[in-house]
Amino acid sequence: MTTTTESNRQRPSQRDCTTLVVLGAFSSGTTALTGYLERLGAYSCPPHLQLNDPMTPSSYEPTALRAALLEAVDEQQLCRRAQRGEGFADWFQSWWQDQCAQARSNASTQLVLKHPLLAFVMPEMAAVCNPRWLIMMRPFSAIETSRQRRGWGAPYGAAGASRIYQAIFEHLLAQPDDALMLNFERFRQDPASRKRLIDWLGLAPSAQGQVQADAWVRG
Repeated sequence: MTTTTESNRQRPSQRDCTTLVVLGAFSSGTTALTGYLERLGAYSCPPHLQLNDPMTPSSYEPTALRAALLEAVDEQQLCRRAQRGEGFADWFQSWWQDQCAQARSNASTQLVLKHPLLAFVMPEMAAVCNPRWLIMMRPFSAIETSRQRRGWGAPYGAAGASRIYQAIFEHLLAQPDDALMLNFERFRQDPASRKRLIDWLGLAPSAQGQVQADAWVRG
């Protein structure tokens, strides 16, 4: 499913990077998607949080962004903090501008941002950088299996996924933003699904970048 309103959309200026925001629950496949986009040339705003999981050692979650999100969003209750979340918009604008400069210095024209808690700050991000939303979908049963394998708490499984996806779709129903939904297993297994993503984003990856990205997803 794709929703788009190109005629009304205001793009960031050319001196800034187009911002791709990967949304989804914990263990929904957002790491695979973010790593894929990085290998196609997007700047993923390192350093990233490292995980104690040999299957996914890097979360692809920028450490500075994660810290700001934890100030604005309660990770256990999965809701906005009543008072401490008010400063996120100003922080994000400054950080985003710095990351655009970092991307340009790395010859990249896109930023890719990923963290499950981004679902709760979509209005602030939309106001700052008018991102393109990429929503990774995965059955709750598979999300819960991954949570149990990792020994994580309940908010990081099916129960948390319900709240995160609710926040995502409440925003998208209220705002005419660009959004592309992807099924995790189809994205991993079907090259046509990945080709649709590349075309929708208007990317022109190098042959080497495409090979590396596909190998990452299949691995």
